[in-house]
Amino acid sequence: MAKQDDFIIIINKKKKHNSITLIFFTIIAFIAIFIPLLGSTIRYQASFFFQNIFNIFGSICKLAGMVMIGFTFLAILANHKIYTKSLLFGAFLIWIGCFLTYTPFTLFGITLGGLQPPIGYH
Repeated sequence: MAKQDDFIIIINKKKKHNSITLIFFTIIAFIAIFIPLLGSTIRYQASFFFQNIFNIFGSICKLAGMVMIGFTFLAILANHKIYTKSLLFGAFLIWIGCFLTYTPFTLFGITLGGLQPPIGYH
């Protein structure tokens, strides 16, 4: 008979798979199989997705800039004190919004945002 002190320990020494190796082979398989077949459509879908995001963010920036400049002009009329920081920040928000949405905005003869004209003959 076996005594209480005798313990049998079985150690399973199988190699564990490295998760980094699995991720690497998955990326290689994706590049080798999926990209040659559908790579161009993925590019156009991703660009359309990001164009919508930038368009929404640009519209929000333009709206926030116009509201900030409007409230600053009202504050100038009410307090007779000029708030240059808020005016500049509002103009900066309008510039960022026009740049992201490709809409030109002319302020004192200076075109802000929008598409730039092509270089060369016009």
